[in-house]
Amino acid sequence: MGLKKTLILFPICQKCLIFTKRIFMKIKKNNIYKMPRELLGKLEMRMLSLPSCSDMNFLYEFLPPKSSSPAVIHAHTREIIHIISGGGGGCVSGKRFKLVKGDCLTVPPGAEHVFFTRKKSLEAISIFSPPMDRRNPDARIMPCKKRTGR
Repeated sequence: MGLKKTLILFPICQKCLIFTKRIFMKIKKNNIYKMPRELLGKLEMRMLSLPSCSDMNFLYEFLPPKSSSPAVIHAHTREIIHIISGGGGGCVSGKRFKLVKGDCLTVPPGAEHVFFTRKKSLEAISIFSPPMDRRNPDARIMPCKKRTGR
């Protein structure tokens, strides 16, 4: 499993960086789909358990075509999102951008973020640090806005 050493950085706001990194990650979907599913609007989420990583947790996310996630703010949690298939767009702290397979995005604590799809679905793995407590999540859903990114 090789990683390219080149990293291309595109600043999208003071608190946030989006970058592309070619990571050839194989995820066994059969294992993912055995995890309990949670829905937040049309966003499907499955928590991935890795007992050796107590300082972070992982979430598989799927957003179907022509849909958007709710706008969310995490007060204390940093979220790192890696797009594993499909594509769409996002908006972090008011800055819009396109997302494609292989992109990786860092969302700092306190940044409002939302994601949307058009013709393709979007699959991602998110890493949260410090880990989110499922019983008391560090997330606040923001009031509905137009989120098509058009």
